[in-house]
Amino acid sequence: DATTSFSEFQLTNDLVVTDSVLLGNNRLVLLVQKNNPKQIDGNIKSPIDNNISIAIANPETGSLGRETNKMLNKQKRFSSVSKNIVSLTVDSKGLDNLVKTGEADCAITWITTTKEIDLSKLEILELEPSYESPIYLGLMSCSTNQTIAKYFMDFVTSAEQTTILQQYGVSKRRVQVF
Repeated sequence: DATTSFSEFQLTNDLVVTDSVLLGNNRLVLLVQKNNPKQIDGNIKSPIDNNISIAIANPETGSLGRETNKMLNKQKRFSSVSKNIVSLTVDSKGLDNLVKTGEADCAITWITTTKEIDLSKLEILELEPSYESPIYLGLMSCSTNQTIAKYFMDFVTSAEQTTILQQYGVSKRRVQVF
């Protein structure tokens, strides 16, 4: 959650987050080759059960890797899936190419990053079960112009900007916690 993330950030950086806003939720999806030649169904068990090679982002280097790790651990699948990992990337960059070239049968990525890649040779599958992560914008205590920073926070959470974020896959609905 945001409180934990901001607290961890503050501990490791000696900075304070003085304000934050929820931009929405980003969703993890699966990339596969066009026409899905391996018939991957989107279920997170598929790479394990069907010996499907998978590429993911490194859990140590960014939010995509951390959230993929959390999702797999939540489903008690990380150790099983890890046997099928053929590549760990720093972030989402390159995951699409690993699938396009056949180096990996599938890759887990953010829905938002799929808006910026060439999907002519790829398909997006919804993950089962689905997994979303909130996106927050934080205002740092070291900001030299707090007024402009707060104005920017108001701007990006306006109705017009929310519509733009939704076009990139950011959902404003609340994540259900059970």
